Amino acid sequence: MAMQGEDQCSPQGDQRTETATDVRRPLPYPPLRTPYGPATTDRLRRTLLVLGLLWLIGFLPNFLGLSPELKSFGLGLTFPGAGFLHAGGMINIGLLILSWLLFGLAFILYFGSGNHLAPLLVWLGSAVTAAWRTEGTGNPWAPWIVAVGLSVILISAWLKVRRAFAEGQKFVERSNAKLRTIAAPAGGMFGNAPLAVGEELSREDLAFQRWFLDKAFLPLESFEGFTQLDQFQFAAYRYQISFIQFALAMAQYTRTPAFHGYASEAQRRLIEKMTARPVWSYWAYENFWGNFRLDADPIKRDNIMLSGYMLLMMGLYESTTGDGRFNTEGCLQFNWNDKTTFPYDNIRIAGAVGRNFEASKFGMFPCEPSLLFPICNIIAVNGLKIYDRLHGYPTMESILDRYRHATEVEFVGPDARPVGLRVERLGIDLKIPFPMDGRVGAARVLGGSSQRVLGPGSFAPLVCGVLPDIVERELLLGNLSRISSAVTSGNIRMADLGRYDVGNYRNTGAGVHPWMMIAAKEYGDDAFFDAIAKSADENLDPVEENGVRHYRALSVLSMGQMFMGRFSRKDGFYDLVNRGNHENWNKGPILAEAPYPGVLVARAVSDGENLELVLRPGEAGGGTYVLELARLRPGARYLTSDGNSIIADAEGHACLNVTLRDRLECDIRLAGAAG
Repeated sequence: MAMQGEDQCSPQGDQRTETATDVRRPLPYPPLRTPYGPATTDRLRRTLLVLGLLWLIGFLPNFLGLSPELKSFGLGLTFPGAGFLHAGGMINIGLLILSWLLFGLAFILYFGSGNHLAPLLVWLGSAVTAAWRTEGTGNPWAPWIVAVGLSVILISAWLKVRRAFAEGQKFVERSNAKLRTIAAPAGGMFGNAPLAVGEELSREDLAFQRWFLDKAFLPLESFEGFTQLDQFQFAAYRYQISFIQFALAMAQYTRTPAFHGYASEAQRRLIEKMTARPVWSYWAYENFWGNFRLDADPIKRDNIMLSGYMLLMMGLYESTTGDGRFNTEGCLQFNWNDKTTFPYDNIRIAGAVGRNFEASKFGMFPCEPSLLFPICNIIAVNGLKIYDRLHGYPTMESILDRYRHATEVEFVGPDARPVGLRVERLGIDLKIPFPMDGRVGAARVLGGSSQRVLGPGSFAPLVCGVLPDIVERELLLGNLSRISSAVTSGNIRMADLGRYDVGNYRNTGAGVHPWMMIAAKEYGDDAFFDAIAKSADENLDPVEENGVRHYRALSVLSMGQMFMGRFSRKDGFYDLVNRGNHENWNKGPILAEAPYPGVLVARAVSDGENLELVLRPGEAGGGTYVLELARLRPGARYLTSDGNSIIADAEGHACLNVTLRDRLECDIRLAGAAG
């Protein structure tokens, strides 16, 4: 396999092609010159070399005429269970089949938790058992069967790669030809509109938000109501916690930027909850059986599925609130036991994430040991970009260049399809179990092009935070619009695009509802959003109790993902990562405190001098409540929408009594100096 040239995709890529009339064209796909990127090619070569040496060692006892037991052991090294072919007998054939089953189970452990020991132990154990089970001289034809079998596997794999590579080249050529005919928006598709607050949270939105808030206000070590299946894969606490916080941060940013109170407190509690031992203790085990290290530190090396997610959580919090408390040295304590604590903070976690990115030859770094998931890496790189916007990160430009190269080159297969999971140490790709892969259903709509919507496209709204031109390209090619049109026209149901909920591994019809809702909102496709929301209400078993609403068919993770979208607006995530708050939201008056759940804040925005609120009661019958205002002009007089006036104290604080029976618009406007 030839090494892929470094010129296949420059770090920045060919951003645009200008014509004589200055028409901007979308970013083209980099041409496929070899089946794999340079880092992947290097790892594949190394893997083939190691396998070649192992096969040579395995066949040597047969070449040298050594004992039958060594011949069986040697063949067992060439392929799991192959030694039983030499040992002979029906019982050993049964053990051959058993060894394959055990190896399959060990591989599931490897995929699910990065357990490198399990498949190695099964492989080596089957070879030792085959040697022990060998009687007489063994079967002389066994080495030939194994040699032919391995040759067939290698040749078949090589032919499959060549076919896929030819398919990929044609796809890139066709797509680039189409892109050359498309005029892209002159200023790009994202971040061009003035920063604005979206429409107020509806009564239903607020009822859903309460479900998230109630999760956030649980005690630190309590996980009541969370999905409790495992801490190694998608159902883990860390993903549930982070996406709840992402959803709440999005609601605060797009609807209530001038309200802190319980909205900000909920975000803080969720960040702190990530330090609870049940959330991160899995890493001590994964680091041992995957990296062969006795180190429980969950941040220092790899483990982007914790460090990267926490970095984005803290970035979203600081960006929406202006509160830099998590930059305080050692403010986050990961307590392993009475003697061992790992102190971290936003600055140290950003440093660890950045160093891991810089050290990786792939431009991405692992979740589980040696397993590279692009979805976790896009979370982390967005977190690092927010950190860079707020504080500056010295190597951010280099990290983004390498991340672009990874997205466009290293994590693209020979067929030009994005890769969802790659084994760092081996260079091979692993397929997400097909029931979890929405591309199976999307292929019914898109024919062969579903890879560009439900590969990186399913989380493309997050990609647009750092690589907006790549997302723009996919949108202009129209793949997502084809799914949108098929759903909104009723030609296909959302459940047909995928049924399995990745947050609890159940066939509930949830499928791609959450990610498609994020996409619909981010790209401003209101008709698609309405169709997804209608499908959710009809199929995902909505339930409301005591003013708290959720979809019973959705896992906690999928609820967080869906409402990260539902609480967003056009360009919501792009703006949150790249632009942050409008200056008026950061300097103007705020609603600092409101009693929860008595007062539900549906909208809160400041123009720098005045404060506009929309409130709803959260308790049956409503009541009279005290609101705390802050960042008023010290000593100034403000008029409320009901004709009353309040005077700010020397620190710019004031209290306001409100009576809530139903929806209430409450404006606080600067009237002048007191007196």
